[in-house]
Amino acid sequence: MEIQRFKNIYRAAIFGMLVSLGSCISEYHFGKYDQAKILSLSVENQVGSINIDHEALMITLLIDESADIQNLKINTLEVSSFASVIPAQGDIVDFSNPVSFTVVAENGNSQVYTVIAKRSQAEIQLNNANFQDWYEVTSGSKKYYEPGKSKEETLWGTGNPGVVTLGAPNVNPSGSAENVFALLKTVELALGKLLGQGIGAGSMFTGFFKLNLSNPISSAKFGVPYSARPNAFSIKYKYSPGPIVKDGKLNILPNAKDSCDIGIILTDRSSEPYKQVAVAWFRSGENITEWKTITLDFKYGAISSPASYERPKDVYILDNGKERLVPVVYGTGNEKPTHISVVFASSHRGDFFEGAPGSELYVDDLELIY
Repeated sequence: MEIQRFKNIYRAAIFGMLVSLGSCISEYHFGKYDQAKILSLSVENQVGSINIDHEALMITLLIDESADIQNLKINTLEVSSFASVIPAQGDIVDFSNPVSFTVVAENGNSQVYTVIAKRSQAEIQLNNANFQDWYEVTSGSKKYYEPGKSKEETLWGTGNPGVVTLGAPNVNPSGSAENVFALLKTVELALGKLLGQGIGAGSMFTGFFKLNLSNPISSAKFGVPYSARPNAFSIKYKYSPGPIVKDGKLNILPNAKDSCDIGIILTDRSSEPYKQVAVAWFRSGENITEWKTITLDFKYGAISSPASYERPKDVYILDNGKERLVPVVYGTGNEKPTHISVVFASSHRGDFFEGAPGSELYVDDLELIY
């Protein structure tokens, strides 16, 4: 009996090893890798980092204004394991028009990325800075609008993708067909109360939003490539603060007052830690019922007695598809900016899920002044 029991245990162990080995062989040895992605790309005379949209298969980057955009070398190009790509690293490419990069996976799957290179300018203005263009987005059964001509042709993001998971969008186009502007609202999100996320401030910014349920504050990825040095910016706005400020669990915060945020930060992201080159920021709780144009000067370099919103703030980025937090410190102010972060918020503590429901911020006609 003991010998037979030993034989049965031995057979079971051998069978388990064969099953395990068989699964490993079929997955890792005989199976060919099916991924065909561009993971990173850099080209000669590039300014700042690139933006890769794997869903739209679109890559955008900025080139120094003095560069020959028709003859740019691909310095680095990383694709999925075992995949090939054309054009390849080391090739000289004409980027005066959009360029197709074809990636072929080990198993033969292929994807074609469109790479768009735009020349940086000394006095560049931001696309759709009058917020005239909006495109429709469908998320499950919900539809909402985002600023831009399309997902592939915009440098603006909003917090809508996160807010619509708990309620209705709170950043929307407003006005008339001839004059569209952005309306940002602070709203209560009853479904978010148990998570401490019961307040949704309207937010719009240069960059993109990728929802992270485990760390919602990291969902907004601020900043787009940019290389100019403006002196100031102007914008038209209206603001009406809500009467009662609440926290993320919808508790009333006695004596608290709501304010809007309108600001721009220029950073140099050529090395880490990132450097804050300049900042121009406006925070106010004043009730402004008619359109008002304000002009704010940029403060370059370190600020001796900065307001809280003028201090460097660490930023979340996607690095090869992985999210990480990058520290930001004051620069000297002499650095060449690589990124611009424009931020609008209907509640200044919206990133902490605090604000006054009913606060409304209208913005229109942003202009950089050189």
